[in-house]
Amino acid sequence: MNLEEVLHVFRTDEDKAKLLAMQIANDRGRQVLECIFRKPRSASEIARELDIPLPTVMFHVERFLDIGIIKIVKTRMSKKLREIKYYGPSKQAILIIPYQKEETMSHIADAVKTAVITPVTVALVVFVAGVAGFLVERVTRTEVPHMMAAEREGALDVAKEEAPAVLAEPFFSLQNPILLVLLGCVLTVVILGLYSYVRKKR
Repeated sequence: MNLEEVLHVFRTDEDKAKLLAMQIANDRGRQVLECIFRKPRSASEIARELDIPLPTVMFHVERFLDIGIIKIVKTRMSKKLREIKYYGPSKQAILIIPYQKEETMSHIADAVKTAVITPVTVALVVFVAGVAGFLVERVTRTEVPHMMAAEREGALDVAKEEAPAVLAEPFFSLQNPILLVLLGCVLTVVILGLYSYVRKKR
Protein backbone atom coordinates (compact mmCIF):
# COMPACT_ATOMS: atom_id res chain seq x y z
CA MET A 1 0.00 0.00 0.00
CA ASN A 2 1.26 3.48 -0.91
CA LEU A 3 1.84 5.67 2.16
CA GLU A 4 0.15 8.60 0.46
CA GLU A 5 -3.06 6.56 0.36
CA VAL A 6 -3.30 6.79 4.16
CA LEU A 7 -1.29 9.98 4.82
CA HIS A 8 -2.02 13.61 4.04
CA VAL A 9 1.43 14.94 3.16
CA PHE A 10 2.06 18.69 3.17
CA ARG A 11 5.27 20.64 2.69
CA THR A 12 5.88 23.64 4.91
CA ASP A 13 6.05 25.93 1.88
CA GLU A 14 2.52 25.02 0.74
CA ASP A 15 -0.41 27.36 1.40
CA LYS A 16 -2.51 24.44 2.66
CA ALA A 17 0.15 23.60 5.24
CA LYS A 18 0.07 27.19 6.51
CA LEU A 19 -3.73 27.13 6.72
CA LEU A 20 -3.64 23.78 8.49
CA ALA A 21 -1.12 25.10 11.00
CA MET A 22 -3.40 28.06 11.75
CA GLN A 23 -6.36 25.74 12.26
CA ILE A 24 -4.45 23.41 14.57
CA ALA A 25 -3.07 26.36 16.54
CA ASN A 26 -6.67 27.43 17.21
CA ASP A 27 -8.18 25.54 20.16
CA ARG A 28 -11.64 25.35 18.58
CA GLY A 29 -10.27 24.23 15.25
CA ARG A 30 -8.18 21.51 16.86
CA GLN A 31 -11.19 20.28 18.88
CA VAL A 32 -13.36 20.12 15.77
CA LEU A 33 -10.70 18.19 13.86
CA GLU A 34 -10.16 15.68 16.67
CA CYS A 35 -13.91 15.20 17.00
CA ILE A 36 -14.26 14.41 13.29
CA PHE A 37 -11.29 12.03 13.30
CA ARG A 38 -12.76 10.05 16.20
CA LYS A 39 -16.06 9.40 14.43
CA PRO A 40 -17.96 10.89 11.46
CA ARG A 41 -20.43 13.50 12.70
CA SER A 42 -22.70 16.25 11.44
CA ALA A 43 -21.96 19.88 12.25
CA SER A 44 -24.85 19.95 14.74
CA GLU A 45 -23.53 16.87 16.54
CA ILE A 46 -20.06 18.43 16.75
CA ALA A 47 -21.52 21.64 18.15
CA ARG A 48 -23.47 19.75 20.81
CA GLU A 49 -20.57 17.52 21.79
CA LEU A 50 -18.04 20.35 22.06
CA ASP A 51 -20.59 22.86 23.38
CA ILE A 52 -19.60 25.55 20.88
CA PRO A 53 -21.77 27.61 18.49
CA LEU A 54 -22.78 25.98 15.20
CA PRO A 55 -21.41 28.89 13.06
CA THR A 56 -18.00 28.38 14.70
CA VAL A 57 -18.12 24.68 13.86
CA MET A 58 -19.10 25.37 10.26
CA PHE A 59 -16.26 27.88 9.88
CA HIS A 60 -13.66 25.29 10.86
CA VAL A 61 -15.34 22.49 8.91
CA GLU A 62 -15.25 24.57 5.73
CA ARG A 63 -11.57 25.34 6.30
CA PHE A 64 -10.74 21.66 6.73
CA LEU A 65 -12.76 20.81 3.62
CA ASP A 66 -10.77 23.39 1.64
CA ILE A 67 -7.52 21.89 2.91
CA GLY A 68 -8.76 18.42 1.98
CA ILE A 69 -8.18 16.54 5.23
CA ILE A 70 -11.89 15.88 5.81
CA LYS A 71 -14.71 14.98 3.45
CA ILE A 72 -18.45 14.39 3.41
CA VAL A 73 -18.80 10.69 4.13
CA LYS A 74 -22.60 10.48 3.94
CA THR A 75 -25.79 12.54 3.85
CA ARG A 76 -29.33 12.01 5.06
CA MET A 77 -32.60 13.91 5.08
CA SER A 78 -33.93 15.39 8.29
CA LYS A 79 -37.58 15.35 9.35
CA LYS A 80 -37.86 18.82 7.87
CA LEU A 81 -36.50 17.45 4.57
CA ARG A 82 -33.19 19.22 4.98
CA GLU A 83 -29.96 17.57 3.89
CA ILE A 84 -27.67 16.72 6.80
CA LYS A 85 -24.01 16.17 5.95
CA TYR A 86 -21.71 13.94 7.97
CA TYR A 87 -17.99 14.73 7.97
CA GLY A 88 -15.14 12.26 8.39
CA PRO A 89 -11.39 12.08 7.72
CA SER A 90 -10.44 11.61 4.09
CA LYS A 91 -7.24 9.82 5.18
CA GLN A 92 -5.99 8.28 8.39
CA ALA A 93 -3.16 10.65 9.34
CA ILE A 94 -1.55 14.02 8.63
CA LEU A 95 2.14 14.58 7.95
CA ILE A 96 3.89 17.94 7.52
CA ILE A 97 7.43 17.77 6.15
CA PRO A 98 9.91 20.61 5.66
CA TYR A 99 11.20 19.85 2.13
CA GLN A 100 11.93 17.20 -0.50
CA LYS A 101 8.63 15.40 -0.30
CA GLU A 102 9.61 12.44 -2.48
CA GLU A 103 12.87 11.78 -0.64
CA THR A 104 11.22 12.05 2.77
CA MET A 105 8.41 9.68 1.77
CA SER A 106 11.01 7.20 0.52
CA HIS A 107 12.80 7.26 3.90
CA ILE A 108 9.49 6.78 5.75
CA ALA A 109 8.54 3.87 3.48
CA ASP A 110 11.91 2.20 4.14
CA ALA A 111 11.44 2.66 7.89
CA VAL A 112 7.99 1.07 7.72
CA LYS A 113 9.36 -1.91 5.76
CA THR A 114 12.11 -2.38 8.36
CA ALA A 115 9.58 -2.24 11.19
CA VAL A 116 7.54 -5.00 9.56
CA ILE A 117 10.49 -7.42 9.73
CA THR A 118 10.17 -7.86 13.52
CA PRO A 119 6.60 -9.21 13.64
CA VAL A 120 7.27 -11.31 10.54
CA THR A 121 10.33 -12.79 12.25
CA VAL A 122 8.35 -13.64 15.38
CA ALA A 123 5.62 -15.28 13.32
CA LEU A 124 8.16 -17.35 11.38
CA VAL A 125 9.95 -18.47 14.53
CA VAL A 126 6.65 -19.54 16.10
CA PHE A 127 5.68 -21.39 12.92
CA VAL A 128 9.02 -23.17 12.60
CA ALA A 129 9.00 -24.08 16.29
CA GLY A 130 5.52 -25.52 15.89
CA VAL A 131 6.58 -27.62 12.90
CA ALA A 132 9.68 -28.86 14.74
CA GLY A 133 7.61 -29.77 17.78
CA PHE A 134 5.11 -31.59 15.58
CA LEU A 135 7.87 -33.63 13.91
CA VAL A 136 9.46 -34.55 17.24
CA GLU A 137 6.07 -35.57 18.63
CA ARG A 138 5.33 -37.70 15.56
CA VAL A 139 8.71 -39.44 15.68
CA THR A 140 8.38 -40.08 19.41
CA ARG A 141 4.85 -41.42 18.98
CA THR A 142 6.00 -43.95 16.37
CA GLU A 143 9.14 -45.04 18.24
CA VAL A 144 7.62 -45.62 21.68
CA PRO A 145 5.21 -48.44 20.63
CA HIS A 146 8.08 -50.28 18.89
CA MET A 147 10.22 -50.03 22.01
CA MET A 148 7.40 -51.26 24.25
CA ALA A 149 6.76 -54.21 21.95
CA ALA A 150 10.44 -55.07 21.96
CA GLU A 151 10.53 -55.01 25.73
CA ARG A 152 7.57 -57.36 25.93
CA GLU A 153 9.32 -59.88 23.70
CA GLY A 154 12.54 -59.65 25.65
CA ALA A 155 14.47 -58.36 22.68
CA LEU A 156 15.95 -55.47 24.61
CA ASP A 157 17.38 -57.73 27.30
CA VAL A 158 19.07 -59.89 24.70
CA ALA A 159 20.47 -56.81 22.98
CA LYS A 160 21.86 -55.51 26.27
CA GLU A 161 23.63 -58.79 26.97
CA GLU A 162 25.12 -59.11 23.48
CA ALA A 163 26.05 -55.48 22.81
CA PRO A 164 28.96 -54.04 24.85
CA ALA A 165 27.77 -50.46 24.34
CA VAL A 166 24.71 -48.58 23.11
CA LEU A 167 25.14 -47.09 19.68
CA ALA A 168 24.54 -43.33 19.50
CA GLU A 169 21.68 -42.02 17.40
CA PRO A 170 22.99 -40.61 14.08
CA PHE A 171 23.12 -36.80 14.00
CA PHE A 172 21.37 -36.47 10.62
CA SER A 173 18.11 -37.97 11.80
CA LEU A 174 14.69 -36.42 12.28
CA GLN A 175 14.80 -37.85 15.80
CA ASN A 176 17.57 -35.39 16.68
CA PRO A 177 15.99 -32.19 18.09
CA ILE A 178 19.23 -30.23 17.56
CA LEU A 179 19.06 -30.91 13.84
CA LEU A 180 15.42 -29.82 13.75
CA VAL A 181 16.26 -26.53 15.47
CA LEU A 182 19.12 -25.88 13.05
CA LEU A 183 16.91 -26.61 10.08
CA GLY A 184 14.29 -24.26 11.49
CA CYS A 185 16.84 -21.44 11.84
CA VAL A 186 18.07 -21.95 8.28
CA LEU A 187 14.50 -21.96 6.96
CA THR A 188 13.72 -18.74 8.85
CA VAL A 189 16.79 -16.97 7.44
CA VAL A 190 15.94 -18.09 3.90
CA ILE A 191 12.33 -16.89 4.16
CA LEU A 192 13.41 -13.52 5.59
CA GLY A 193 15.93 -13.13 2.80
CA LEU A 194 13.29 -13.81 0.17
CA TYR A 195 10.88 -11.43 1.89
CA SER A 196 13.44 -8.59 1.94
CA TYR A 197 14.32 -9.21 -1.71
CA VAL A 198 10.67 -9.06 -2.81
CA ARG A 199 10.05 -5.88 -0.78
CA LYS A 200 13.04 -4.14 -2.39
CA LYS A 201 11.85 -5.11 -5.86
CA ARG A 202 8.50 -3.44 -5.18
